[in-house]
Amino acid sequence: MRSFCNMEPAAVKGISCRFLHHVYPGETLVTEMWLEGQSRRVYYRTKAKERGRAVLSGYVLLRNVSSPL
Repeated sequence: MRSFCNMEPAAVKGISCRFLHHVYPGETLVTEMWLEGQSRRVYYRTKAKERGRAVLSGYVLLRNVSSPL
């Protein structure tokens, strides 16, 4: 929220998510996020750090992009 829509929940139009693999208790999760081109989609991927394997992926569709980055 902070990085891509200035903490404005109203800027989020929708969320898409796909669970890819199990997450085991005690695993560290690392999430990467990026905005592609002029798209209004912020893509994300969450990995289990210990296995280096993606466990979750998807995107957040924004109404308008006003990123401070």
